[in-house]
Amino acid sequence: TSSVKYTEKYEISPRMSDLSDGAAWAIETAVSELREKGWENIECINGEPDSLTRWKVKVRPYDPLYNKVLYTLIGSRDGIDIGVRIAFNEQTESWEAAGVYYVDSLGKQLMDRAYTTFVEETGKDDLILAATDPDLRAYFE
Repeated sequence: TSSVKYTEKYEISPRMSDLSDGAAWAIETAVSELREKGWENIECINGEPDSLTRWKVKVRPYDPLYNKVLYTLIGSRDGIDIGVRIAFNEQTESWEAAGVYYVDSLGKQLMDRAYTTFVEETGKDDLILAATDPDLRAYFE
């Protein structure tokens, strides 16, 4: 039984029991890493979250390639949310982390070029940063 929280009514959330074993494993693997790194209130969304409703900002959407389904995991901690995109290929049962972004409660984002610059300047090499990472916290101050 999954302990992943499901989403608000304006977003579609997969039921873990409806997922293939491979998709469920991919999601649970990412959820475990999020929890280990201190993220809380983790949700799973089929596709992209409604970023305008959640954060009042537009998050650039990800377009999965042919035969891939996108799931987004969202965690939060102390006013910062993390979005982890998982692209799952239903035919091959393979998955990949398709990107990570961070948004604070005021709508400030860390993604795309800003994320690349942040990684270069801080020397971070983890895709999913710890919720308490001092450089991440400083970025949003």
